[in-house]
Amino acid sequence: MYRKTAIMLVCLMMPTGCAVGPDFKSPEPPQTQTYTAVALNRLIRMGLNGSPTVAAAQAALRRARENMRAQSGTTWFPQLNLGLSAGRRHTNNAAYGSFAGGATTFNLYSASA
Repeated sequence: MYRKTAIMLVCLMMPTGCAVGPDFKSPEPPQTQTYTAVALNRLIRMGLNGSPTVAAAQAALRRARENMRAQSGTTWFPQLNLGLSAGRRHTNNAAYGSFAGGATTFNLYSASA
């Protein structure tokens, strides 16, 4: 029963697919001179001429994606900085209130992460 109904439905719908016919012509595109106001027509022309094409919009989107990918290394991944330094220091004990005089020399090592 269900199969007969489906076949009958397909048979009824098939002729409607050919309703347009082989001599179909697409409609004319809308013209910018639709309005009688000169100022309005000028604004419409300026808007149509100033709007980006699909290709230009796609290029701008690709450029934005590439810029985001170029900067993603600094924002998405952790960073690690390491530093090592070594030095020899010399101090005068008299500067710290020691009247015994003399100087102290020492090595200074530092590491940072």
